[in-house]
Amino acid sequence: MPRTARLKEHEGKTLPDLSAPANEATPSNGPDRDEFLFAIGHQRKLQQAIDEAKAVLKKFRNHLKLRGFNLAMMDAAIGEADREDGTTISNMRDLKRYYEFMGLPIGHQFSLFDTPQAANSNGDLLARAFAEGRDRGVRGDFPDEQKWLPVTPEGQEHQRGWAEGQQVHLSKFKVLEVSLAEAEKLAEAKAAKKAAKSKAKADEPEEPEGDAEDDIGPPDEELPPPAMEPASRRGARGAH
Repeated sequence: MPRTARLKEHEGKTLPDLSAPANEATPSNGPDRDEFLFAIGHQRKLQQAIDEAKAVLKKFRNHLKLRGFNLAMMDAAIGEADREDGTTISNMRDLKRYYEFMGLPIGHQFSLFDTPQAANSNGDLLARAFAEGRDRGVRGDFPDEQKWLPVTPEGQEHQRGWAEGQQVHLSKFKVLEVSLAEAEKLAEAKAAKKAAKSKAKADEPEEPEGDAEDDIGPPDEELPPPAMEPASRRGARGAH
């Protein structure tokens, strides 16, 4: 939590006048006004690019989810691939052990992590070069010319695999563009339908609260006419 200075700490001290213009003769390691304004503008542009990239990434991951991808497992695989320290098999063995501790049914396929896998023989070198090149092409990466030198037979196989992978990459990218465009149209149609429904509801005339006749209430009951006195009785009262 930030500490707030007390007034007593400044007793007997002269505080700088922050309202006065800065002394140009005073050297400063900080930025000048132009550099500061430039930094603000450039950071805003970078942040805007980040926000746009996040929006595109969100749409792409939603597309993958609709395609049946397990995004959590895919992210875990990407994390293991980014390590590049040879600990993937060890981590999978640990995961297998933890599953066993919890009594989870892992099946028999997990047994392949019990022992290290044998390295590929030299006879598979060309196949490995081609396969790695194809995988890099499908991912959209550049060929690994440091590992597979283009002047060697393995490097040429690597380039051939990469070219094949690039064709796959382009075809998948076209499918992705069509799918994202269709999803965008569906979202726009849904938003337009919702807006039209809201507008129609707002344009509906308001129903009156009640008819005038209803406000009057039930008619009053008619009172019976006053009783008439008999004539003989009226005459007797007049004689007095």
